[in-house]
Amino acid sequence: VLGVFGFWFKSLHIIFFNCTDALVIEEKVNKIIQSAVSVKRTTVTSNDLNQINITLLPGEVYPDEVHVIDMYNNADNSYISREACCGTHIQNTLDVIDFCIVQYKCLSKECTIMAVTGPLCTDAKVYGKKLLEKSNFVEDLVNSTNLNNISSTKVYH
Repeated sequence: VLGVFGFWFKSLHIIFFNCTDALVIEEKVNKIIQSAVSVKRTTVTSNDLNQINITLLPGEVYPDEVHVIDMYNNADNSYISREACCGTHIQNTLDVIDFCIVQYKCLSKECTIMAVTGPLCTDAKVYGKKLLEKSNFVEDLVNSTNLNNISSTKVYH
């Protein structure tokens, strides 16, 4: 489920997911965003969902009227995505601006991926970079400190 403000995805079929997988997903999604693909929205009845080739969320209960979101690659005449959804949607992939995964959690065989888009993604990347710089500074400080010169004196704040 991808929109202007965020994204979430739950899968029952992922056995293992790690940071490298997250980076690959981010790269692929951002490539699609930058390709400026038009997004087409049509409305069908929930009964029609079983008649068409479409991605549905497992366990999702769809209302009587459902929006079908199509992203079509004109270069090779293939679908990038065709999904049923009930939320807010974009006109073009460029409307999303940017995409980054901010959290993922895997329990047993189920993984939940949470991401943000647009300005929230931009902010997350800036804050993430600052946090990484501070973490690297502390790591360098600890690694360069001679542990033989440290006393057991308590430090009070």
